[in-house]
Amino acid sequence: MKTATKFLFILFASVFVFASCTDIDLPNSASTQATTVEGLSGDFSRTLIVDDFLYGVDQTSIVTYDISNPDTPTKVGRTEVGLALETIYHHEGDLFIGSRRGMFIYSISRNGTPVARGDFDYSNLPNVVEPCDPVVAEGNTAYASLYTGGDLTGDCNRSADLQTIVVMDISNLDNPTLVQMHDLQTPRGLAIDSDILFVCNNENGLSVYDVSDRTNFVMLTQIRDVNAWDAIAENNKLTVVGSTEVIQYDYSNPSELVELSRLVYPNK
Repeated sequence: MKTATKFLFILFASVFVFASCTDIDLPNSASTQATTVEGLSGDFSRTLIVDDFLYGVDQTSIVTYDISNPDTPTKVGRTEVGLALETIYHHEGDLFIGSRRGMFIYSISRNGTPVARGDFDYSNLPNVVEPCDPVVAEGNTAYASLYTGGDLTGDCNRSADLQTIVVMDISNLDNPTLVQMHDLQTPRGLAIDSDILFVCNNENGLSVYDVSDRTNFVMLTQIRDVNAWDAIAENNKLTVVGSTEVIQYDYSNPSELVELSRLVYPNK
C-alpha cells in the first residue's frame, strides 16, 4: 500500500515540486548511494522516485523531497544544475539530467541529496544547437537522443534537422566521454535493457537495436503501426506511449515483439 501511495503521490509532486522557488542549502554528505527504485519512469520524465525520495527537475535545478511518509512530504532541498533542464533518469544510484546544453550526472548521497559528478557538453558536437535530449543509461554507457535545427519548428520548439543518438562512456562518472554518434530516423524517447535499446521514432514507429557493440547498432526489428514518443522497459515488458494510445509488448524475443495490450486514449 505504501508503494501504491507513492505512485499516486508522484502525480501531485510533478506539479507541486516546481511551485516552490526557495533555495535551501544542502549539507555535505557521504558517497553511499541509493539503488532501489520504487517508481518506473520513461526518459522524458521530469520526476522520479528512488527509495524514499522524489526527485524533479525544473528549468535550472533538481528539487528533492523526502516521501518516506507520503502523507507529509518534506522538502530536502534544491540543487542548482544549469540552464534549460528537461529530463531526469535514474541508474544504479546516479541521476542523469538531460538539458538543451548537455547531460549532467549526480550521485545520490546517503541522505538523498544529489551530489554533482561530471557533465557532457553538447556544444562540442557538430551541428548541435539546443537539442531535445532524453537520456538513458545502462552499465558504463549513456545514450541521448538529440534532434534539433535552426528554424524553431517541430517538437520542443526546435526543428528536426539533426536526428542522432549520442553514445557516451560513463565508466568515469566525473568525466563522461563521447563514444559514437548514430544518425537514426526521428529518434525521440529511449528505453534500455541490458544490450537492447528501444528507440521511439515518433510517427515512424518503434525500432529495436542490439547495442552490445556501442559503435555499431544492429537493428533487430521495427514496428510501424504506432506513433511512439516514449517507452519504459523492464522484465521483458515494454510500455510504449504514443500520441493516441499506450501499447504494451513482450520482448522476451527482442527480434519479434509480441503485443500484449493496447489502450486508446478516450476522446477529449
